[in-house]
Amino acid sequence: MFEDAPPSVDVIIPVKGRVPFFLETLPTVLSQSHRPLHLIVVNDGCTSDEQEAIEQVLAQAQLDSECGGDAEKFTCECVPHAGSGAAAARNAGFSHGNSPYVLWMDSDDWLLPDKIAYDLGRLHGTDRDFVVSRAQHRQGDQLIDAFWGNSPNQNRPAFEFPFQTMCALFKRSFIIESSLHWNERMAMTNDWEFSNRALLKSDNFSFSDRVTAVYRRPNMESKSIGSVLTREKIDGQLLGIDKVLKLKKAAFGRIGWVYAAKHLRHAGFLLVEAIKRGHLRTSMRAVRSIVGVLLA
Repeated sequence: MFEDAPPSVDVIIPVKGRVPFFLETLPTVLSQSHRPLHLIVVNDGCTSDEQEAIEQVLAQAQLDSECGGDAEKFTCECVPHAGSGAAAARNAGFSHGNSPYVLWMDSDDWLLPDKIAYDLGRLHGTDRDFVVSRAQHRQGDQLIDAFWGNSPNQNRPAFEFPFQTMCALFKRSFIIESSLHWNERMAMTNDWEFSNRALLKSDNFSFSDRVTAVYRRPNMESKSIGSVLTREKIDGQLLGIDKVLKLKKAAFGRIGWVYAAKHLRHAGFLLVEAIKRGHLRTSMRAVRSIVGVLLA
């Protein structure tokens, strides 16, 4: 596959208060068939006990790799962080890495053993900016017939997730040259906005319907932001779809009636949810989003 030495891949995982899930996720990273691999775990506001648990398990992983003769091919580090949100943590992890390829993932998701090798085989040595493969949903301990990852399409609206965080493998050069950093202004749903900006900034990406990862469906136990529609999440969704709307108009000079209709539908849904919860300021933001589309 590789004419020279295999390229290194940075795997970046923010962790905040979900150490037990991270301990389930870590073996799926360690079991990747591709090497070299650099794992960057970002402490996104863990307690001192959680930080100690992370450092211990990473130290053991590094020791195991050294004992197995894999020391130069697998490295890991835990990056301290101020706990200012997942987007900032992902950016911090990116700045600590230097591998030519980057994979971001959440602390409760799993990778199948050939995830990185498969995606890298479709990306390395090509002029593509990134590649996407699919993730199957997991409800509790059961895999279910639901998937993340539809064929990326620049006509998809922001509220239709083209891919989940761990579905995409990126070239570091593309992230830098296109200034595709995570939006730290968005406390919630910044992965919506990031994935859509990636599509708008690239003319050259590839999608595969092969399943290479497992996505944990949010519930109250997972403590995921997707487990409940809070005011912050409604605000984040509105900010995300408005941001992508502006980017799409700037890129193509228009938004198209299909996109406009879907944007209106989702902004209307968020308006109703905000009103039901008595969030006046968020309701007004939803109204402005709807008016903005009508005037675009």
